Amino acid sequence: FLCRWMNTCMDRSADVVVENSTDQFCCFGVAGPRSAQLLSSVFSDDVFTNKDWPLHSISCLYVHPEDQLKTLVVRQSITGELGWEIHVEKKSAAGLYAELIKNGEELGVHPFGSYAMNSLRMENGIRQWPTEVSNSPCCSV
Repeated sequence: FLCRWMNTCMDRSADVVVENSTDQFCCFGVAGPRSAQLLSSVFSDDVFTNKDWPLHSISCLYVHPEDQLKTLVVRQSITGELGWEIHVEKKSAAGLYAELIKNGEELGVHPFGSYAMNSLRMENGIRQWPTEVSNSPCCSV
């Protein structure tokens, strides 16, 4: 939807190309009171604090600078807890997942699924587009 909208609204004289790369990437949600510690162990050259990473901050970070494993890290979480999203190319996802689990063992890190995430989201009053919020002038019944 977004790509189609951008392509129809974009100034045709601009030297810009909009492409959908959704299928090339995956996203890991890292949330909870020890999420900053976990990310600091994976991204050794960065400090993950509220001061350095205000909500909705975005940065490109390397997990292993020598391997050039580039990620896009976003300071946000729909669980209502301190959290980040880590976007990475699918071909590197398994390695990053293994590293997160390995580094998180001593912190008590456990994977959680979409049902748990959705439950936390609702408990914290975070609304979801378009099921609970939309631009419709009518209420759904």
